Amino acid sequence: MVLHSRLCSLFGPQAFRFRQPQPSFLPGPILPLPVTPFEPTPIAAPCSAAQTSQQSALYYLGDSDPCNPLASPLYADFSGFPPLLIHVGGDEVLRDDSTRLAERARAAGVSVQLKIWPVVPHAWQLAPHLIPEARQSLRESAAFLRGCVGPRESNKEVMTHA
Repeated sequence: MVLHSRLCSLFGPQAFRFRQPQPSFLPGPILPLPVTPFEPTPIAAPCSAAQTSQQSALYYLGDSDPCNPLASPLYADFSGFPPLLIHVGGDEVLRDDSTRLAERARAAGVSVQLKIWPVVPHAWQLAPHLIPEARQSLRESAAFLRGCVGPRESNKEVMTHA
């Protein structure tokens, strides 16, 4: 739910007319919250069980409307949104949600990069010490974010580590 909360937080400034947030990297975002039975991808990763997701969504939502954009960002207005980079595994339940997010954001004029990674488990970026694709995904996300925001004026040097 942490990554889901990150995507939802991007809508807060828009909802309250604050300054828009910076570009974001979204590894396998959860959209919309699965409070009703849903059709998983035919080749869904076994670690992403639909029932567990539905139960977690019910705890997260409480009495809130599951179609509220702050709970399920897929229902939000993406106009004026910052650039997005989405990485998702080709075999995970979240693949179709990520594809729909990219389509909706692009339709609103948002710059979106969607990369579907073959043969990786959900949340593979959490294991860069074990999974080479995790290291590559993290490198790509860092390059994306640096390319969008650039170095701060007060700190012209940007440190990188291999």
